[in-house]
Amino acid sequence: MKLYIVLEFPNPNVKHEEEVFDQFIVGVFSKKSIANAVAKDLKKKNKKKYDYLVEDYELNNLYFKTQEEVDREISDCIEEMVKEGLMDYTIGEDGEFYFEVTDKGKKETE
Repeated sequence: MKLYIVLEFPNPNVKHEEEVFDQFIVGVFSKKSIANAVAKDLKKKNKKKYDYLVEDYELNNLYFKTQEEVDREISDCIEEMVKEGLMDYTIGEDGEFYFEVTDKGKKETE
């Protein structure tokens, strides 16, 4: 059996006056259609101040990943978003990579 989790993230394009968390679980649902509808409604209600993501999980399943696995997944995701033109990268004066959402990426999130 699958569960559908709605996660809330602060929209990085909006200034937040209060302290915000990286992510927050706002609901757990048995149907994906309900979770998607809730996420869409919350985004509209919060005037795009937050973004929402629906993730699915199998019930009675262990979800454990090493930091290396998490880092690889994040890296793969960012790489794919750069290929799709949703994000772009620059190299700062400190020699580190920095990523930012492109205009295309901002349109896609709307």
